[in-house]
Amino acid sequence: MFTAGALLLLTMVVVGYVAALILPLLFVAISMMGLTLGNATALAQSQVPKAAGTGSAVIGASQFGLAAVVSPLVGLGGEGTGIPMAVAIVVCSGLALTSAAVLARDSAAVPARESSS
Repeated sequence: MFTAGALLLLTMVVVGYVAALILPLLFVAISMMGLTLGNATALAQSQVPKAAGTGSAVIGASQFGLAAVVSPLVGLGGEGTGIPMAVAIVVCSGLALTSAAVLARDSAAVPARESSS
C-alpha cells in the first residue's frame, strides 16, 4: 500500500491527472486496505482473547479517531487536487510501516504467550 500510495503521489505531481495512470494506483492502494485491515484486526484480537469486546472497541475507536484527524487535514488541501489525499496515504502508510517494524522488533524480545486450551 505504501508503494502504491507513493507512486500515486509521484504520478500526480510529475505527470498530472491522467486517469489511466491514477485509477489503477488508487485501486491498488485502496484494495490493499481490505486485505490488511481484516488480518490486522484478527491478529490484534488474538492478543486479548479474554477481553475481545474491549479489544474490538479500542481498534474501532482508533480507526475512527485517526479518520477524524486526517480527513479535515486532507480537506484543507483544497477541492481541486488529489495530492493531499495521496500525501495522507503515503504518510499514514509510512507511520504504519514504521510502527509495525518497531513493534515487531520489540515483540521478538518478549517470549510468546502459551494458549490455555
